[in-house]
Amino acid sequence: MSHGTIRESWPRWQWAWGAISAWGGAEQTRLRFAALVHDIGNVAIPLRILEKGDNRSASEWEYYRLHSYYTQRVLERVEPLQELAPAAAAAHEWINGQGYHRQLTGEQIPLHGRVLAVADTYAQLTQQQGDQVEPADALRKMRPLVGTQFDGSCYEALAASLTSAYHVKRIVPRRRQLGDPSLRSGQALTEREAELLRLLAQGQSNPQIAKTLVISRKTVEHHLEHIYNKIGVTCRTSAVVYAVQHGIA
Repeated sequence: MSHGTIRESWPRWQWAWGAISAWGGAEQTRLRFAALVHDIGNVAIPLRILEKGDNRSASEWEYYRLHSYYTQRVLERVEPLQELAPAAAAAHEWINGQGYHRQLTGEQIPLHGRVLAVADTYAQLTQQQGDQVEPADALRKMRPLVGTQFDGSCYEALAASLTSAYHVKRIVPRRRQLGDPSLRSGQALTEREAELLRLLAQGQSNPQIAKTLVISRKTVEHHLEHIYNKIGVTCRTSAVVYAVQHGIA
């Protein structure tokens, strides 16, 4: 987001992540705070470069992109903010590895960072075009970047929830019975699978899940394979979206 626009576009940020994320409690709070500080590294960038916007030279763009690095450094040095660093510093990463500052790809990018990337662009588009912009117009501009810049699941969650220019319908978790026949394989998630999916949605890695459930990493991978097959997804991000939408998270 360009210098000085966070406060002005705050309502649009709320719409964006409200549409993408149905996390509650601590996760939603962490996402909000990460959004607020994701460009704090701009303090290390000369004002003359910040104010040039799209008119920066190639060398100035290279310098400007260091602000994500400085964001990470600043947050890591302040103990209460350390947990925000991974997501905030990843807000400008692209799924195809062409973002900055670490050039992460795919699921190397923290889920919160992928959410912020979509929310940031949506907020910028609506901020730049004024109060009468239709969310559908912003989404149409973003759509070609799915799979290169944006995580597809995060984009689709936003697109599904934006219902009018000034209204975002939250993805409300709909609790289903574990035996719901709508599961792709027609099989119910076991209690252990549901528990594992819940931990996955909380952002735990495979080793962390294994430690929490006191099982091996291979067992975690085995469970995930079965879960993905049952709910009809192929990656962690889609599994998290499913868990949130169906009240498992």
